[in-house]
Amino acid sequence: MPTTSPDLSKAFNQQAVDLLARIQPVLQRTGDEMVQAFYRQLWQQPGATSLLTALSEDELVHLQQQQRQHMDFLLDPHTTSHDIEQRAQRIGYVHALIGVTPSLLFKARTLYRHQLDEVVDRVALDFSTRTLLSKVFDARLEHDLHAQLLSQEVVSARYLNVLSAPLEQGGPILADVLTDELGQLGALPGIVLVLLLRLNSDGIFVVERAAGPQAEVAATLLVQPGLEISVDPQSPNGRGLLAESWRSQQVLSTASYAKDERYQTWRPVAQSVGIRSHLAIPVIDANGHSVWALSLYGAYPHQFELASMRHFAHGIQHRWAQFWRQNHHQNIPVRYDQARAWISRLFDGGLQLYAQPILDIKQGSVKKVELLARLQMPDGKLVAPGLFLPLLGDAELDRLFRRGLALAMRHLADWQAMGYHLQASVNLPPNTLLDPACVNWVAQALAKSSIEPDRLVLELLENQDVVNHAHAISTLVQLKQLGVRVAMDDAGSAYSGLLRMAQMPFDYLKIDQSLVMRLRLDPVPTLGLIYAIIQIGRNFRRQIVAEGVEHMDVLEAVKLLGVDYAQGYGIARPMPVDALPGWLDRLDTPPIVTAPDIQTPLGALAYHWKVMSVGYAGPSLVSACPVQTFLATWSGQGVDQALTWHQLIHETPDERVWQDAHDRLTQWLVEAVAATPVPS
Repeated sequence: MPTTSPDLSKAFNQQAVDLLARIQPVLQRTGDEMVQAFYRQLWQQPGATSLLTALSEDELVHLQQQQRQHMDFLLDPHTTSHDIEQRAQRIGYVHALIGVTPSLLFKARTLYRHQLDEVVDRVALDFSTRTLLSKVFDARLEHDLHAQLLSQEVVSARYLNVLSAPLEQGGPILADVLTDELGQLGALPGIVLVLLLRLNSDGIFVVERAAGPQAEVAATLLVQPGLEISVDPQSPNGRGLLAESWRSQQVLSTASYAKDERYQTWRPVAQSVGIRSHLAIPVIDANGHSVWALSLYGAYPHQFELASMRHFAHGIQHRWAQFWRQNHHQNIPVRYDQARAWISRLFDGGLQLYAQPILDIKQGSVKKVELLARLQMPDGKLVAPGLFLPLLGDAELDRLFRRGLALAMRHLADWQAMGYHLQASVNLPPNTLLDPACVNWVAQALAKSSIEPDRLVLELLENQDVVNHAHAISTLVQLKQLGVRVAMDDAGSAYSGLLRMAQMPFDYLKIDQSLVMRLRLDPVPTLGLIYAIIQIGRNFRRQIVAEGVEHMDVLEAVKLLGVDYAQGYGIARPMPVDALPGWLDRLDTPPIVTAPDIQTPLGALAYHWKVMSVGYAGPSLVSACPVQTFLATWSGQGVDQALTWHQLIHETPDERVWQDAHDRLTQWLVEAVAATPVPS
C-alpha cells in the first residue's frame, strides 16, 4: 500500500535549499562510501538476495552507479518536488518489474536514512539545524517512496487487468482473438517479446504468433538454422526453459537469461533484442497434454520471480487452457513466418478463384457455380483456404471478400462474353455481414459491372451469433433489395438453430457436406436429418443445395429426397476459372439423374424411407413401386427375401407383420448399401 503523501512544505523552500547546499561538499566526498555501505547491508536482506544474485558483475556495478546518481539527485538543492515525482515514477516502474517489493523498499529507505545520519554526524551543526535537515531528508525520501509505490500499483494493475478481462465466448474471428490475447501480453510493462509456439511432428517448436516490441525481429531469428527450439532433452537445443516446461508441464522461469547456462544457444540473439529474463507457460488440454507453449521474455532480470508474478503465470495458463478448449478445433498450426508470407501474398496478387459447378438435378444442367478462394504462391503452388482463412482477422476477411467479389464479377463478365450465362456464388463471412459498409461494397461491385444482380449469390455460413443479430437480418434484406441472391451455407452443421435461420431472407439452403457425406456410413438417421432440412426449406420456399455429393448413389438419394441442386466431387472438383467453359462444353448429365428407375441400394433406401417414414403418397400396388423394380433387377445376396418383405409391406393388413417386414427390409437395404462398392 502506498504511504500517506508527505508534507513537502519545508522540503523544497529556500531554507531547505540553503541547508542542502551547505552539506553538499561532504555528501560528494562520502557518496561512494555511502552506496557501498548501503549495498553491504542490502545483501543481508532476504528479499534482496535473490534479486542481486540475478545480476551480472557489470549489472551490479551499473546498479551502484545508478544508486549514487539517484542519491545525488534527491539531495541536490535545485531538485524540485515535481522532479522527484517524475523520476520516482520511472524507478517505481522498474522496481515493480524486477521484484522490489514495498517491504524491501521500506527496508532500503531505512538503511539509506541511516547512512545519511552517519554523514551528517560528521558535520558541525547545531541541534535546530540538524533537526531541520532531518526533516528535509525525511520529506524528500518519503516523497520519492510514495511516488514509487504508486507507480508499482499501476504496473501491478496492468498485469491483473489481463487476467480479469472477459474471455471471448465464440463469435469473434479466432485470428482476431488470438491477436488480441497475445497483444495484451505483449503490451504489458517490461515485456520484450511474447511467442505462441506449438510442437511439430519433428519435435521442433514452431512460432505460430508473436507479439511485443521485438516480435518481428525475434520471431524471424528463431527460425534460422541452429536456433530452432527442440523438445529433445538430448539435443543442445532442447535444454532450454521452454522445452523443459513443455516436458514437465510446469510453469518455469529464469531470473537471468545472461547467467543461465541453458541459454547458450540463444544468448546472442536475446542480448541483441534486450531479453534478460524468461517465463515459460505450457498450455494443457483436458486430456493432460501440452498443446501450446507461451513464452514471455522480460526486459529486466528477476522479472518473473515474485510470488505475485507466479500467480499471474498460473492465471494465464488457466486462461489459455480455457481458450484452447473453446477454439482448438478452429486452429490449424502454421509457422509465424509462413503465416505472414501467406497473408502478404494473398493481398499482393495471390488470390485466385476456383469454380465448382452446381448441378440442377431436375434439369440435368449446370447454370450455377461456386467460386472458391485459393492462394497461389509465386512458385505456382496452391494453398487451400482451410490453411490460410483461419489466419485472417475481421478486417482481413472484409478485405478478402471485397477482392473476391470484384474477381467474381470479372469472371462472370468473361463467361458471358463467351456465351455462358451463369450464376456464381461467393462466400460472405458472417462478421462482414455485420459491417455497416457491407451493402455498399456489394452495390459498388455491381455498379462497376454489367452483370445482373440476381446472378450473384452471397453464401453465409450458418452462424448462431449472426442469426441473433438484428442488424444481420436488415443487411440481408438490403442485399436482396439490390437484387442479389443469398444462401445459407452448411445448413445442418448447427441444426438446433436451423429453423430460425430458415426464417431469414435466404434464397437457398445448402446442406452441410459433412451431413451429406454420412449417408453411406449411417444412412437412416442421416436421411431423416436431410429430409427435415428439405422440409424446413420448402416451408419457407427456399431452394435446396446438397454439398459433398461425391458418389452417384448419394446423388440418387438426395434427388429422391427432393433436393434441387447437387455440388461435390461426384459432379466436378473445383477448377481454375479458365477451365470451366471447356468443362461445360463436355458436360454429360449423369445418367442417374435422368434414369426413370432406381439404380442403387442407397437410392432404394432413400425412397423406401421417405414412403414409410413421412407418409409419402407412393404407389399402393407393389408392381408399381420403384423399390420393387429395383429389387427385381438386383442380384445381391438375400434379394428374394427382400422381395417377400416388400410385398408384405404393400399387401398385408396385419400391422405387426407390416412393421416387421418394414424393419427387415430397411435393415437389408442398409446392409446392401454397406456391402456395395462405392460407385463412381
